[in-house]
Amino acid sequence: GVRPYVGAGLNYTRFSSVDFDPAVVALLQPTIDKNSFGLALQAGVDIPMGGGWLINVDVKKVQIRTDVSSFGAKAGTFKVDPWLVGVGVG
Repeated sequence: GVRPYVGAGLNYTRFSSVDFDPAVVALLQPTIDKNSFGLALQAGVDIPMGGGWLINVDVKKVQIRTDVSSFGAKAGTFKVDPWLVGVGVG
């Protein structure tokens, strides 16, 4: 039957493309740390559809943080903690 699950783990995010407004670049010379590690929590359910197929629905909460610098000195932390919702077929 239906198989619910929960999980916890580590999230790794690599910022591959960050564009600052040219005026901000000219004034502040901002940079960010390209790597972020944080917690990840997940809950979901696998629903059998027959014939070896299933539908998966899940929700995740992840922590994403990176340091922001200006002229080489840390200016602050950029924080994004999104909720991710997924639906899949397996």
